[in-house]
Amino acid sequence: MRTAAILPVAGLSSRMGDFKPLMGLNGLPLVCMTAQSALDGGASPVCVVLGRKAAEVEHALRTGVAADGEGGAPLVVVRNPDFASTDMFCSIRLGLRRLLEDGRGDGVPDAVYVLPGDMPGVSPRTFGALRRQAEQGDAPLLCPRFHGRRGHPLLVRRACFDSILGFGGGGGMRGALGDLDQRTVEVEVDDEGVLLDADEPAAFSRLAAFVHRTKGIAPGQVEEILETSGTPPHIRDHCRAVSRLAAQMAQRLDAQGLCLDTGLCRSAAALHDMLRLQKDHARAAADSLCALGYEALAAVVGSHQGFPPLPPSDDAAFTEASVVCLADKLVQETRIVTLDERYRAALERFDVTTDTGQRIRRDKGICEALLARYEELTGDRIFAGAPEKGTG
Repeated sequence: MRTAAILPVAGLSSRMGDFKPLMGLNGLPLVCMTAQSALDGGASPVCVVLGRKAAEVEHALRTGVAADGEGGAPLVVVRNPDFASTDMFCSIRLGLRRLLEDGRGDGVPDAVYVLPGDMPGVSPRTFGALRRQAEQGDAPLLCPRFHGRRGHPLLVRRACFDSILGFGGGGGMRGALGDLDQRTVEVEVDDEGVLLDADEPAAFSRLAAFVHRTKGIAPGQVEEILETSGTPPHIRDHCRAVSRLAAQMAQRLDAQGLCLDTGLCRSAAALHDMLRLQKDHARAAADSLCALGYEALAAVVGSHQGFPPLPPSDDAAFTEASVVCLADKLVQETRIVTLDERYRAALERFDVTTDTGQRIRRDKGICEALLARYEELTGDRIFAGAPEKGTG
């Protein structure tokens, strides 16, 4: 199923008392984090409808969202010239019209996620859960449910597009689509983010606390942590190289529907060796990040030296932690290397008859299988231009 997304961000933020799209969360503009979640969830393109301060918001999006554009432009910006006098439904219609114009022919999406731009806490996996449920039936509308409460985004099937575009009355989406409650299939998700927005200051505080625990952080905050931790320059360089590769891999996997959090992969990889000179450095780094309240980052960093107990052929084996772990194995200092080169010294040092030698060989086998599956899924040949296996 081909899905796109519409993010209405044209409101005045009058209840908030500040301009919501550019408010900071984990060092990133709020709107960038929302758009990134939709992209990571497999929506392409993501259409952001702007109003107030449109030029500033567009600049933030163009510079702050990581998007793999090999298959086209995954981030589309539309301006609502009447933002001061129209409602969110007007922005949704503008976004939908643009998606249909851009996708004439085979490019028209089968369904569109509608997500308010002030909801960056939604997990990429929630988008995937809605898509998988939609693929199993013909429900015109789907939404996530968390602990019995409906949340966002709303997934709208193509059969509803004409009703939205042709509606001239009041009542927004409810007016256009009739009885939403009866027509919407609810999908249970383990994602509190589907309920959290930034409508007013107290809501923003709850959202900020949730995002702090569950999401990645901006490069500037990564550098502050590395500086505070006393991470040596050569280790920082290694972390940056792993971060670039992990983010690339996550984006390519997301394009195939795996719904990984790119920002979490990027920032966890950038911090995975922050305390490499300490004993049990992964656990030490995780404890340090937990003390700062970054629970999701801590979980990935703390487990970056191992793989989940799943066969590498199972796509569920691709998690943020396993992507960071695999990227780390493919980078020696700052060079991307083959797994033969990466493991050569360890294999020579530890004989197959030792417990350590057996563990190393097992890990190398898992890495090889995961890498093969990654390349099969994405078509991304990481070693194109790198030395052939065994040549060093």
